[in-house]
Amino acid sequence: MFSNAHHFTIKDSQFTVITDNEVGKIRKWLQAPDCSANRADAADKKTEGTGQWILSHTEYKKWKGQPGILWIQGKAGSGKTVLSATVWKDLSDMDTNAFWYHYFDIRDNTGNKSTYRGFLLSLVSQMGLENKGINPDLYDLYKKFKGHEKPAIKELEEILNVIIVQRNGGYLLVDAMDECAEEASKVMAWLYQFSQKLWIVVTSRNSVDVGVEQSALRIILGNEPLHTKVDIERYIQSKILNAEYNFDSKETYWKQVQETLKNGADGQ
Repeated sequence: MFSNAHHFTIKDSQFTVITDNEVGKIRKWLQAPDCSANRADAADKKTEGTGQWILSHTEYKKWKGQPGILWIQGKAGSGKTVLSATVWKDLSDMDTNAFWYHYFDIRDNTGNKSTYRGFLLSLVSQMGLENKGINPDLYDLYKKFKGHEKPAIKELEEILNVIIVQRNGGYLLVDAMDECAEEASKVMAWLYQFSQKLWIVVTSRNSVDVGVEQSALRIILGNEPLHTKVDIERYIQSKILNAEYNFDSKETYWKQVQETLKNGADGQ
């Protein structure tokens, strides 16, 4: 009946439809950090065929079976963010529009991507505002402030709680948790609060937070040498084959180069 119904939120069987102009005004009011460039960059950096091993990993399959937190830990350069692109592709292939993400990023000039408030705004924007549809509670908040006064953190938390309950589930990717500036405990408390309702993937240099270590599933990249070795081999081969020079990758010399690079990568 409604070919674009997935673009709208529902409250008491009523859609709240708004104009393109209003969508623009509400996005400007929220001023949520846009992490779409981070997601696209991770996908662009991913070498074809790499990271596929995670899809058959025992912990990953357990995590897909029911809501909870999957914590992917690895040192800098170990491929966490690129691996998240594999997870993104796997989940985006599912028949759902309930998939959201946030990339903590200390390189962001505004600083918003590395704060708890920025995290909340990012999710409110994605979950509550889509094309020409808006969550009714978010719309009420916008009208209450007449698009001028900014919502407080408590109000953002309340809006997200309402949306998640209405959605009855969804998938959330949180990348580079270690780059959350000083407010990581607040983010972790929020994630734990909704870990029975959402399927959450977190990537971080740090070990799993003590607040969720009893319930979280874990994949530690340092414990996956065979898988990461294969990914490194594919990455190196791709770089050699795409080089500007006319290399013959079958030559013994280049096989030695690949072995040297692979062995020197130390999982990176």
